[in-house]
Amino acid sequence: MMAWVLGLLVTDGHIHNSFHSIFFTQKDERILRLIANYMETDYVLTPFGKTKTAATLIINSEEMKQDLESLGITAKKSLNVPFPKVSEKFLPSFVRGVIDGDGWVGHEGYQVNVTTGSLAFAEGLLAVFQSWGLKSDISTITSQKNHTIYRIWIRGKTSLQILSDRLYKDADSENFHIYKRVYMTQHTDNPYVVDDNRKFPMWKIVDGKIIHTPNTNRVSFRTNISKSVLDALKHDTNVNHLIENGLKNVLVQDKITLDKTDKTTRSDSV
Repeated sequence: MMAWVLGLLVTDGHIHNSFHSIFFTQKDERILRLIANYMETDYVLTPFGKTKTAATLIINSEEMKQDLESLGITAKKSLNVPFPKVSEKFLPSFVRGVIDGDGWVGHEGYQVNVTTGSLAFAEGLLAVFQSWGLKSDISTITSQKNHTIYRIWIRGKTSLQILSDRLYKDADSENFHIYKRVYMTQHTDNPYVVDDNRKFPMWKIVDGKIIHTPNTNRVSFRTNISKSVLDALKHDTNVNHLIENGLKNVLVQDKITLDKTDKTTRSDSV
């Protein structure tokens, strides 16, 4: 279980530079409580705030921070975190945590990728995927801060079948993101078939099979946005989600001011 938590931390966690605090942020609060139970340590779970779309788990532990530093996992790790030495026995759990933390799984079950700013981590993860016989490669984009972002891909139904068999073989009934397991296993002989109980379900179960459903709460729209901005935001098919989250953060403000003289928009809480 701790290998799964380590995978989440490496990809989607944060270590405080000055204090002995470790942070996990997830939309699925169930994941945060599960992490806290595994860690068996004092923690704080912050609630959803007015402008927040996810809760944060804060674990305070000097010993844990020192253990992570011994693995090369430190504060400001995003661009240089190494791929840690994980035994073969626990490697599938670690990789499951990596994908749960900063991975994307296509809803049709044909592609998976993991995004990282660390070349060492990208190459280490690619080596694992290749050792498992998966069709995999690395692509790159450049961030707005001119950093290279690496995306490690797994492509093809057969590769995802092999991957899901490894990742979920020893998983218990809770330590995974449900929708990622549903998407990844849908073409296997043993698909993970559960109802989507979210407010806006993206699939339904028909005769024991997953049927993807459109989100009827979404409306198509067109707008003009700078190509350079879109290139910087580009995250496969998730650009719309990034834009939507940005708009939500603006709309929760009490006052929105548009200054046409300098073409800027300002949001203020009053």
